[in-house]
Parts: sequence; C-alpha cells; structure tokens
Amino acid sequence: MSRQLRLEQLKAALKEIGGSGGAIEALEGCPTSDLVLRTPCYVAFFVVIERAETLANVWKAAQAEIVRVRSAKGSEWPRDLNLVLIVAGGTTLDFASVREIVDDRHACRKFVLNLDGRDIRKVLVDLPFGPSGELFSEAPASVAAGVQEVVRGSDQRLISDLASHSPGAA
Repeated sequence: MSRQLRLEQLKAALKEIGGSGGAIEALEGCPTSDLVLRTPCYVAFFVVIERAETLANVWKAAQAEIVRVRSAKGSEWPRDLNLVLIVAGGTTLDFASVREIVDDRHACRKFVLNLDGRDIRKVLVDLPFGPSGELFSEAPASVAAGVQEVVRGSDQRLISDLASHSPGAA
C-alpha cells in the first residue's frame, strides 16, 4: 500500500476519533509528524513509519519537535500530549526498542502501533484517547469485560438506557 493511501486512511480514522471537536492538520514546526489531531482535551501527533529499523531515529526527531512546539504554544495547548508511532512495514519490531520508547516520560506519552497488515482503524481503537469501541460499534474485549464487571448487579433498565444513549442527545 502506498504511503499516501495510508495517510488518507489515517486522516479518515482520526476524523472519527476526534469527532467534531478535533482539528486534523500537518503542523508547521513538526515535519516528522504526518498528522496532528488537536482537541480541547489532548493533542496527538501521528507518524507513519515505513521501516521498523528507523523507529528510534524517528521517535527522537518527533519528540524534539514536540518539545519545541509545546514551548512555543505554552498554555494554548492541553497538557495531554501523545506521540503515536505507526509502523507500517512488515518487519518485526524490536521489543526492547519499543519498551524504551513507551517507557520514556519526557515531553509526552508515546505509543508504538504495528499495522502488520491490519486496518488502521482497528489498530487505533486501542489508544487511550478517543471513543475506542465507538469506531466499530463494539468495544474491545478488554473494555467490554471491564464495563461488565463495573455494572454487575446494577438495575438492568438503567444499564439499557445508558447503553442506548447517544452522546449529545437530550
């Protein structure tokens, strides 16, 4: 699949994640980031990486750009900044490198996602921001199990009403 097609798919998926309150753009000052999703609650920088062996270098460049842009924007931006590195190539990721990246707490939270031939929307659904299961009208198994545990023993009519409620509906 071409890089341009991947970026178009990413942008379409981000529109669903960010909803009407999100702005998706290429951000001046962050040439490493392919797209940036800005919402009132968080900013997420997305980078599509074609080859896994470039992951560490891309991460360091993107993080340095985020630090520069964050200091220039100051309080205009929310505190929750995220860097999402999407590895598109079919190569295997080095677990130690991935662990180093996601454990690094400097500047922002980091996520490394491996497409491994999967639909980009299904890979993005596991991110901790956005409407996770709403993208596919079903929650990931881990989320569904947690919700079931929380509501066990509650009034079934209340649960049914909550489940059928659409955000923003009166």
